[in-house]
Parts: sequence; C-alpha cells; structure tokens
Amino acid sequence: MDLASRKLAFVQAFLSLEDEQVIRSFEQLLSENQQNTFTPMTKERINKEIDVALEDSKNNRFIEHHTLKSKMKSFN
Repeated sequence: MDLASRKLAFVQAFLSLEDEQVIRSFEQLLSENQQNTFTPMTKERINKEIDVALEDSKNNRFIEHHTLKSKMKSFN
C-alpha cells in the first residue's frame, strides 16, 4: 500500500472513532510530532559532554548498569 492509500485509510478510520480519549491521544501525538525540532549538537557541545562524563567517571559519579537495572525493576 502506498503512502497516499495509507493516509486515506487512516483518515477514514480516524473519522469513524467515537472514543474521545483516543482522539485526544492522537491530537497529543500530532502536537508532539509537530513540535519535535531536533537540533544537532555542535562539536564543542559534544566535546564538553565527553569532558563532563570523563570527569564524572574519574570521581566515581556513576551507577553501574546492573545497579540501575535493579532500581528500574523496583519502579514497577
């Protein structure tokens, strides 16, 4: 199915929706998608992030992945 056909099928399905919460969810998704303006980092910013990460590592300011995974499991 080409993009135009998929869009048409989506619009037709959307028009048949009766659940206001589902429509609100689609509105929110569309709004977020339109606001998503990605700006690539500059080389200077990347280098600064790396410097901060290296400094954090030297000063033991990090969490090992297995510790983080255990903490995340407790959030459920």
